[in-house]
Amino acid sequence: MSVSEAVSADALAEKLAGVGVTVSGAILNCGAGASGTFSTGTAYLPLDSGIILSSGLITTAVGPNNETGAGTDLFLPGDADLNALPAVSSTNDACVLEFDVEVIADTLSFNYIFASEEYLEFVGTLYNDAFAFFISGPGFTMPTNIAIIPGTIIPVTINNVNPSSFSEFYVDNGDGFTAPFSTDPGYMQYDGSTVVLEARAVVIPCEVYHLKLVVADEFDGILDSGVFIEAGSLSSSGVSLSSTTSVGFGFDNAIEGCVDGLITFTRTAVTDSALVVNFEVGGTATNGLDYTAVSSSIVIPPTVASADLVIAPIVDALPEGLESVTIYLLSECSGVRLDSVTLFIQDEILLDIEV
Repeated sequence: MSVSEAVSADALAEKLAGVGVTVSGAILNCGAGASGTFSTGTAYLPLDSGIILSSGLITTAVGPNNETGAGTDLFLPGDADLNALPAVSSTNDACVLEFDVEVIADTLSFNYIFASEEYLEFVGTLYNDAFAFFISGPGFTMPTNIAIIPGTIIPVTINNVNPSSFSEFYVDNGDGFTAPFSTDPGYMQYDGSTVVLEARAVVIPCEVYHLKLVVADEFDGILDSGVFIEAGSLSSSGVSLSSTTSVGFGFDNAIEGCVDGLITFTRTAVTDSALVVNFEVGGTATNGLDYTAVSSSIVIPPTVASADLVIAPIVDALPEGLESVTIYLLSECSGVRLDSVTLFIQDEILLDIEV
């Protein structure tokens, strides 16, 4: 693993930006050397690249894990929003990246790993290093932490994710003093980490939200913790597209008078509200002539993950070969094309029967 310091707030925010989001107004409030970018890709840090925020120096994150207590006290203040989280009250050496993000769909998400040198010796103590991803804006009456343990509302901290608590989300990286030490450059110096987790929020399309990403030491400022956030994973794609046929396996194409095509619209977060998805129809086949006419929108019902658009080919007795139907997913904000999927229609299969 390699890290780079002296990266601007704007560059860090842009590094995270992926499909369906626009970031702006980035502000960085960290100690010197406490933020930057990383590049790696191993079993111990299965993220290729991204940004790192640390309660100490990001260079401390680089392995191998050959120290019993790596870290740097920056003698900086903590963060009031972190202090308000359950079981967190007295943070130090806070590193904060804030920025605005405009979303195009009804969800906002990104991938991350939290790691710390506090593992495992200080699990269950006051040294409960913590981090949070706070979101505020329409629908959120106060800054809300979305860095939570999957299926719960419990924040990810040293005391909450470890071998005795939600162990399925914990990864051990050794203790730093038991030989042999790993020489794999992908290993971290930190003694433990989470698996890759996803932070997710249900948002209102076309609105602007404020994100605050923060990590800090708890109670003291000695041993470091860090959070790795995957490059390009901050996204608001909302809906994905796929295609199949009414028969399924063995029939990749729709067939006139025989096999219908199915375009499936799947939303990334199921909510209690219906979702209207707008799309554009293209391809070489003519809507309403080569297949039963379809509109330019589809509704995914409440509490349902997906809906199918049926492409029913019309038998026209014309030898046309393969024709295509392309569905373009449109942004609710700007109307621009976000994604597409193509289905092919083949001519009617005529049987030649001999008696």
